[in-house]
Amino acid sequence: MATITWFEGNDGTQDVIRRDSFIGSKPYSIASDLKKVRGQNDEIRSAVLEYIPVNTRITVYDSPDGKTNDDWATLVVKDYKRRIVIRHFEESQETTDYSLQYHRKNGLNGKISRIVIDAPPQQKRELLAYVRDQILEEVGPFLLKGGQASEFESSNHHYRIWTPSITPIAGGGLFANAKMDHIRGGVPDDHAGFGITFNKQGLPTKIDYRLEINNSDPLASMVELRGDMAEAASKMLGELPAPEAQVAAALSQMSGMIFQEMGKLIRELRETGGRVIFPDVIQLKINEVGYAVYQAYRQHYDEQLSLM
Repeated sequence: MATITWFEGNDGTQDVIRRDSFIGSKPYSIASDLKKVRGQNDEIRSAVLEYIPVNTRITVYDSPDGKTNDDWATLVVKDYKRRIVIRHFEESQETTDYSLQYHRKNGLNGKISRIVIDAPPQQKRELLAYVRDQILEEVGPFLLKGGQASEFESSNHHYRIWTPSITPIAGGGLFANAKMDHIRGGVPDDHAGFGITFNKQGLPTKIDYRLEINNSDPLASMVELRGDMAEAASKMLGELPAPEAQVAAALSQMSGMIFQEMGKLIRELRETGGRVIFPDVIQLKINEVGYAVYQAYRQHYDEQLSLM
């Protein structure tokens, strides 16, 4: 979701006066006379931009009619960022994030009476950046190995997940890929990897996976979504909204099958300790990554899911 939050103080501080949010994949245009909105006129001094598409134009006026015979300023977004702070509107600036042109008469901060926003549709690379941020927020924090890995414990055993990669698929959809380790201290780690294929509505449809336990042949395979099983599972999740139930059911079906196959290998090897719950940990991370991608799609595309 693209969001512009307007603040009473400089530097994005004090009270929130107004918030404009819109779907990033669609053009967005609005002109607001703040004199007609209680508590918003002559209050705004700064703004915070979150995931605003490049080339979005934001114009603020002292005049409620948008006349240029009084103070006004135009801002053009130059880079797609998680967060950009516009400290105030009374100084022309050229940064790597935005261009701000201020036209002075007698001051604009705290005197803004009209806002005009014109945003183009989000570019594909911007969606990929947004999806990646949502995954990092859901699965991380990724603070180790130069910001590329996150380590965690489960049942007193140590594991690592590396930053997932996101790539587009021809015809729509995404492929999310991640590697994981079972950290074993003074002996070689165990390794796993999974890749989730999403259709253009954000529904996970296939998972590829690989498990490498030391001194054994690697287990590598894939599972695909079966609509009949996903539909049956989604009915069991009736407390969730329909799209969320479909995603939860799809992930549950596929990651559950992977868990069973990995668990079978572990049992055949007569393994104990952290290896026994490694399949549980992998299943958890598959679900976290899968749902994070879906949420990003929903927020930026506002489309209904459909089972393939």
